[in-house]
Amino acid sequence: MREIGNPELRKFHSAVKHTAKSIQIKHLTQLGACLSAAVDEGYAARNVVGAFRKSLRLRAAKGTPPFTDGEVAKLLQALTNGIRDKHETLWPIPRSTWRSSARRSRPALASVG
Repeated sequence: MREIGNPELRKFHSAVKHTAKSIQIKHLTQLGACLSAAVDEGYAARNVVGAFRKSLRLRAAKGTPPFTDGEVAKLLQALTNGIRDKHETLWPIPRSTWRSSARRSRPALASVG
């Protein structure tokens, strides 16, 4: 533990370099947590992951919503028109429930149906 430095961190990062930046950040965060525990227990003098991660300048992309407002409106319209998914048990929500939810959460959807 005391001998972990930039060469070892570069080797570790090369193993996850091909993955998405958010995954790289996750792995480095977990490694940093392990080394922080090692510092707390006296197995290492300091945690070198923070400075290494900062030098990589990794930034996770902002997430995108699973559906746009327009897509949600189309899906809800399809449900009101009687088009059902082949697994009808997934749609047991009464029309009045999702209508009131739409009014609360997304005013643009309140006019659907």
